[in-house]
Amino acid sequence: MLFRSRGDVPSDWQVLAYDVVDFPTWKRQEDWVWSNGKIEVDFDRAKESTKERLRIERQGLLQDLDIQFQRAQETKSSTTRIVAEKERLRDITNLVDDCTTLEELEELTV
Repeated sequence: MLFRSRGDVPSDWQVLAYDVVDFPTWKRQEDWVWSNGKIEVDFDRAKESTKERLRIERQGLLQDLDIQFQRAQETKSSTTRIVAEKERLRDITNLVDDCTTLEELEELTV
C-alpha cells in the first residue's frame, strides 16, 4: 500500500525513510549493521558468510569427487588428480582470510 499523506498512516505506526543510495551494495543483509547513523557492512560478518557460501557451493563437488575416488580405487586408477582437487576445495575457505575488500569476497568461487 502506498501512503499518500500522514493521515493514511495508522496512528501506532512509525514512518521511517531511507535513501536507497545509503544501502550497501553487499547483497547479504545479515551482514549489515547500523553504525554512526548509517547502514554499513560488517566485514568480519561478510567474511564468515562468504566462507559459508563457499562451503555450500563445494559440498556437491566434494561428494562427486568421493565417488570418483572410490571408482578409481576399484579400477586401480590414479587418484592423484582427485586428491589434489579435494584438497583445493577444502582449502578454498582459507582464501577468504586474505581478502581485504567486499569485491574480493564476491569474486571468490569454487
